[in-house]
Parts: sequence; C-alpha cells; structure tokens
Amino acid sequence: MRFACERSVRYTRGVPGSRTRGALALALLALGCVEAGLGDERPRGVVLIVAEGLRADDHVASPVLARLAAEGVRFESVQSQSPSTVSAVASLWTGLYPRRHLAAGERGFADGIPTLPERMQAAGYRTHGRIASTALDMECFRRGFDRVEVAPAGPGDVVAWVQRTADQLGSGERFFLYLHFAHAQVEEEVGAVLRLLSERGLEDLTLVALTSDHGREIGPGDGDLSQALLAVPLLIRGPGVRPGHVVRARMRLMDVGTTLLEIAMREKSPAYLGSGRSLVPALRGEPLENPDPVLSESAGLAAIVTPEGMKLVHGAGVDRLFDLATDPDETRDLASTQPDVVERLTAELEAWFEVLDANAFDTDE
Repeated sequence: MRFACERSVRYTRGVPGSRTRGALALALLALGCVEAGLGDERPRGVVLIVAEGLRADDHVASPVLARLAAEGVRFESVQSQSPSTVSAVASLWTGLYPRRHLAAGERGFADGIPTLPERMQAAGYRTHGRIASTALDMECFRRGFDRVEVAPAGPGDVVAWVQRTADQLGSGERFFLYLHFAHAQVEEEVGAVLRLLSERGLEDLTLVALTSDHGREIGPGDGDLSQALLAVPLLIRGPGVRPGHVVRARMRLMDVGTTLLEIAMREKSPAYLGSGRSLVPALRGEPLENPDPVLSESAGLAAIVTPEGMKLVHGAGVDRLFDLATDPDETRDLASTQPDVVERLTAELEAWFEVLDANAFDTDE
C-alpha cells in the first residue's frame, strides 16, 4: 500500500502595520483590474483563507470577520469532519469524509484523489498557496499548485508571500490563492487583504471565503467531538453573493470545495469535488434545503448530527446524545432518557460507515 502524501522528508514517489499595508498594495496592484466578475461571469480571483482553530462564534469579537460577514453570507452551522488539522483539511480539499480519504496524523490521502487546487488549476486559474502549518508539509497538500510555500509564518510573512506571488502573475490572469495560518493572525492579515482588494478595485472581481479546519477548546467541558472543536465559521463574499445573508441550515466543511468550484467554473455538473454539495443557492439568498446528516470522526469516536440538531457521539463503549437546537453547549446528555433516538442514530451512523468503508481510497498497488 503506497500513499502519495507522507511527510515530505519521507516522500519517495512523485505525483502529478504600514509595511504590511504597503506590501499588499504593491502585490494587489500587480494583479491588475479587468472586466467585472458579476452575475454569471467567472470571478477573476478566488481567495480561500483557512485560519486554524477559529471557532464558529469568533466573528462576534472580531471587527474584520464581522465586516466580512456583513458584506457576504455567513453560514451559521458548519461542522468540520475532524478536530485534527490533517484530516479536516483533507476533507476540505477532497470533498470526502475521513473514512474515504484516510488522511490522519503523518499519513495523507492516497493517490488519485482529485484536490481543490488541482481542479482550480484545470479550470484555468493560476494556483498559489501559503501554508503556515507544518502538519500539512506533505506532498499531497502541494499537488495542484503552480507555486506553494509550506513553512511557519510570523508577522508579515504571509504578506511577503502575496507580494512574491503577485510578481509572477500575468496581466488579466485568473488566480486562486490559498492562505492557511493561525487564528491569531486573522485581524492583521485578513484585514489588510480586504482593505487592499477594495482600494485596488478588485473587490467586485474576487470571491473571498474564510473558514477553519476545526474549532478550539476554551472550557473544561470541551473535548472529544464536542461542538467547540467541530463547529467552524464559513464566510463568503464576492460577485453575486447576497450581503448580510445568514444560512442556518447545517452544513459540512467538505462542501466548501464544490461551492468554490461551481462559482469558478460556472457549470454545475463537472464542478463537484468528491461527495461535496454546492452551497451556491445560499450565496444568492435562496432557500437551501437541509442536507444529509453531518458526520465527524476522531480517534475511535464518531458523531452524527441530524438536520434538526440531534447529535449522537458514539464509540469507546459510550453513547452521548444532545439536542443542539436547545442545548448548543452540550450540557445535557439525553442518552439515558431517549434510548430509542440513540438506537436509531447508531443504526444510521453504522449504515453510513458501511458505505464509506466500502468506497475508501485505500488500494494496494
């Protein structure tokens, strides 16, 4: 069995402030201004920002995120497929559940799984990535980029990368930028990017999406597969997006890739990434039907959340049941009082896993 995505040092088989503000100004100026990307036009640029450990409610205390939410669509109930960076980002990039892509720890996903950067590249976008997480220093997280840098990022490092990247872009060239850094850098880096997009006339040409790999623990009750670790923000702003709209239906982090591809390609059928579902109707302010139950996994535990908000955490000989609609902080375990619900959700979870296990990308070569 061979994977294309071991850590880079072990890889053996290849597969296809004012200073901050000034540097970004030069970078974005180099991108140039072209035809409007409104309506059915493809956006000139797509920027996907992943801030590690950003909780779903962090936008409340962040002026930058609050502005992004007001100018675009905020998805209120988005759940990561794993509280682990490697597994969660693999789901984001492939549109697959962890049981299908099998990425975890120091092992990434198997050969032959299409990724978001690869699909953006095939759609005619010049793809560039700045990844500040060394956990993602694997070859599969480099696939599909025309240029990518994986290294820790201090203050100003991401800005410097943007400037170097802009120097390589041709006039009128479509671009996909993937920025991945710690949540503590959100205010400075994201704020500067948004300001400069506006100042250089690129605001109406560029789709900006901000999310996280997973949440973070802030209290003694957090842990395992709690919503504190699984609930993530999703803010999307850009051409054709309805400002100030809030989507309350429960969604999956693994749906983001398909959504960005549909916008970038402007054609629905070939845009799907893995098992991802497009959220494009919600960006226009249209009603979005509740999807299938949302699944998440970690270290022998699994969680299933129904569209109505009933959540079962199953594994290690213990079942925990919560009603997220009335108890979003998961303070009341209902498993002992609603055994019929536990039984029903356990059967549904096992049925899902049977299908996913049968279609996992874990093949011998």
